[in-house]
Amino acid sequence: MNSDGLGVAVDNMKKICFFTICSKNFMAYARTLYFSLKDQYPDLVFYVALCDDPDGLDEQPFKIIELSELGIPDFEGMANRYNITELNTAIKPFVFEYLFNSEDYQAIAYLD
Repeated sequence: MNSDGLGVAVDNMKKICFFTICSKNFMAYARTLYFSLKDQYPDLVFYVALCDDPDGLDEQPFKIIELSELGIPDFEGMANRYNITELNTAIKPFVFEYLFNSEDYQAIAYLD
């Protein structure tokens, strides 16, 4: 049985997805990460959880998860307490929950 390099058995793998979290000003890094992974995983499923407003963002080769999709309770309070870097970190468990509930992934990998 082959491994995908992450220890997940390819023969039995339903789906694996990758995600990262960033703000619009880091979208070039997210695209670079996507294309690096795409070289190794031709059937790549990749998400970017966007930690700010998507207005003015060009179309991307991956799925954007907007904050409004995550159902974060009292998001306004969280956004007021944290700077943008802290907010990027604070939404991580909500993105995992969103992905686990949206598809039948065998594995979800977060890349910082």
